Amino acid sequence: MERYRVADRMNRLPVSKFTIGVCACMFIGWMCEAIDLGMTSYMLPTLSKYWGMTPDVAGWYASTCFIGMLIGSLFGGPLADKVGRKPTIMVFMVVAAVANIGLAISPSLEILFVFRAILGIGLGVQFPVAVAYISESLPASQRGRYVALYQLFLPIGMAIAALLVTCLLNHIGWQGLYWICAIPGLWFIAVWKVCPESTMWLESKGRIKEADDIMTNVWEKHAITSLEAKGKGSELAPVVSTNPPQTGKVSIIDLFKGKQLPLTILAILFMFCAQQSDYGLTTWLTTLFVSKGYTVTTSTLFVLMGILGGIPGYFLSAWGVNKVGRKWACMIACVFSGVFGILYGFSNSEIMIVIVGFLYNMGKYAVAMCFLVYMPELFSTALRASGNGLSSAGGRFGSILGAPIMAFVMTATGSPESTFIYAAVLVFIAAILVVILGPETRNKVF
Repeated sequence: MERYRVADRMNRLPVSKFTIGVCACMFIGWMCEAIDLGMTSYMLPTLSKYWGMTPDVAGWYASTCFIGMLIGSLFGGPLADKVGRKPTIMVFMVVAAVANIGLAISPSLEILFVFRAILGIGLGVQFPVAVAYISESLPASQRGRYVALYQLFLPIGMAIAALLVTCLLNHIGWQGLYWICAIPGLWFIAVWKVCPESTMWLESKGRIKEADDIMTNVWEKHAITSLEAKGKGSELAPVVSTNPPQTGKVSIIDLFKGKQLPLTILAILFMFCAQQSDYGLTTWLTTLFVSKGYTVTTSTLFVLMGILGGIPGYFLSAWGVNKVGRKWACMIACVFSGVFGILYGFSNSEIMIVIVGFLYNMGKYAVAMCFLVYMPELFSTALRASGNGLSSAGGRFGSILGAPIMAFVMTATGSPESTFIYAAVLVFIAAILVVILGPETRNKVF
């Protein structure tokens, strides 16, 4: 009897309630990560005052998380390619929770920095591995929509963080907010109970029986149940055989060979530019608005209202990556983000700050959503988590540099607007990179 590849079997499946449940576990996990990322940015003025941090020290404190994320991204992808997607995600959810507890009880600034770095390691491992897992758990026709939806939970998490800071900071302090951030670490239980191991990863490791058993007894079983519930019978669509499975061993060195090399360079440099622009500016947004004379609470509300732009950003991204393709959707989003980023910096009235901030965030999150769909399609299954991890490491390195560089730009020019211009230049460079180096991968079959 002919055996079909897991990817070919997956591609003929409808999206079932089980598929949605698996994706929801990853979405909520990412939302919790986003809360962790946003919380410190919004509390930075308060933390700086409490610990007596200068702007330079505060910038490095914000960047310490990204240093940890850089480390986590570098080893997390290869680790997930070796031991599996599911256990890697679960373990580092717990690591992040423990780090938040450490932040809450830190007795000194030095210990605070240490736990901030450990938190970054936990978050840095989870992100690229979760993206690989979602990409490998969906048919090619649905991958763009659901991977973009995954990224939508970043602005949702950032908005929740801003809301928590606005409502609770004056009541429970920064320590209490870090305790709240530790609670989602228990979400690993949901991942353990609901999510099966990636069948594409199992197949790539030669664990064919396990992969086929999960496809038959989990994915296809739930797909048939979904068809029956909709009155569409119990017959799945026939399998369309595509490429033969990969054979032979691969290593991370293969990311830098042959036709893969320019794709790896693109992914690393795009993430470096986009995330330096994004997180570097986000770190200082509240402080920049405070420097214009607004209170911390009002400044945080400006940021919160802007973040809501991520919601239409998702719908535009989900439409764009399928309509105009991954490559051009990324380019358009970068240009849109850059233009409105500059206008954001020069907005002086409250109504302009809210409107232009909304449009800037719509573009900024569209950049992240579009490239998140694009990135895993640049790598083969055997190298996907490693490629995602290395690309994310490039992004984290950009994030590390973002806060201190923008602090330098702000102090050197004496103009808060200059940081917005610098952030825009970075995404314009990302747009050029994707046009020059990027292939179109829409409807790519793994």
